[in-house]
Amino acid sequence: MKQKNQYPNDQILEPDYNLFTVLVLDNNYLNLFFTKRVLKRKGFNVIDAVSISKAINKIKDVKVDILITEVLLRKSNSFKFTEAIRNNEIREIKSDIIIIGYSSKPKNNIIYNCLDAGMDMFFYKPFDFGIFKDYISKQIKSDTQMTHS
Repeated sequence: MKQKNQYPNDQILEPDYNLFTVLVLDNNYLNLFFTKRVLKRKGFNVIDAVSISKAINKIKDVKVDILITEVLLRKSNSFKFTEAIRNNEIREIKSDIIIIGYSSKPKNNIIYNCLDAGMDMFFYKPFDFGIFKDYISKQIKSDTQMTHS
């Protein structure tokens, strides 16, 4: 764990992000580039895909801890993709993977649709690493507590 500040009574511990692999799924190359760049600078291992089929092929070869997907993919449906993961219909992907939807287009009920499909969280673009970091840190902490209980 990385120590954020030096004072023992005010310690904030962050996970070692380099222990986690994030798959970013987005068919907009500019968004894909910037999201990957932010995550890599923070230490995450990042792979990317521009379609669901390419994402599944990449996951076959690499253990992915977090999936970040554009929810309004062209020619694909990230909601159905998420439901298939949660229902164990895609054997290459663990059903309990952290799935985060994101989009730059505010649409009615988009957050509800993400959560209803089984996504863990939703973010509007541009990608806010502070909110992402807080959420992931809590998820990692709760997973660790559940594992060690």
